[in-house]
Amino acid sequence: MGKDIQIKITGRPTKFKKDTTRRVINYINDCLKNKEFPTKQEIALILGVTTVTFIEWSRLYEDFSYAMAALKDAQELLLSTEGLSGKFNARIATLLLKADHNKQEAPDTLHATQTNIFQGLSPELLAEAMELSKLKRSKPESDEDSDA
Repeated sequence: MGKDIQIKITGRPTKFKKDTTRRVINYINDCLKNKEFPTKQEIALILGVTTVTFIEWSRLYEDFSYAMAALKDAQELLLSTEGLSGKFNARIATLLLKADHNKQEAPDTLHATQTNIFQGLSPELLAEAMELSKLKRSKPESDEDSDA
């Protein structure tokens, strides 16, 4: 009854250090300065961890979560600017912006002359107009001339 209960902590100690977030931010700034594309994979190799570790660190450390958001913003900025300038392949930049940054092409807009003139009309009125149009097209020309 008087036994001490000991809890053993299992697993490796974290590689997250006080300067980890600062190292990520420095990496991002260096990439932006040199117009090089920053990646999670590269910074993970520099830090000696995997990108899976970043998910846990982002959950545990708010400042690290901010650094990961900054990395994504830097990627988007470089894809946009360098893709437009021709330094990055525009097709690949577009693909990455769509896949990793939730960007989509703008939908085609209607020209002012392409507006729906039937908008607001009841379906019954439209059906009646269609029937009248069919009747007029099916009448022989001689009947149309006699009506005038």
